[in-house]
Amino acid sequence: MGTTMSQLDRDARNSPLTLSPEEIAGLPWQPVTRCQGVSEKELYRIDDRVDALISYQPGATTPGRPHPASHHIWVVAGEAIISGQTLTAGSYVYVPKGVTHPITAGQDGCTLFQVHLP
Repeated sequence: MGTTMSQLDRDARNSPLTLSPEEIAGLPWQPVTRCQGVSEKELYRIDDRVDALISYQPGATTPGRPHPASHHIWVVAGEAIISGQTLTAGSYVYVPKGVTHPITAGQDGCTLFQVHLP
């Protein structure tokens, strides 16, 4: 199984963390609490910084409640409706802290890469 930054020694902060496609595939998907059909795969976590893949089954939703941190979202695969805008693979969204951003997956589901910054 791969290693996320949260599992590494804090001294490793100043060196690159690399994960191969096989290591990423080996990381577990964890269900997102109270969001049926949505799972996340944490790639990196240190303090309040989190980088994760988020998988949505077709039609699955998250409420997009305001967070105390800003974050970046990249649509890796599929289609997602984020804050009322339909976005396809390759699209990017910046969400400032405190902003509501509901997400609904398209008919084929979607995968997002999300970075939460404190």
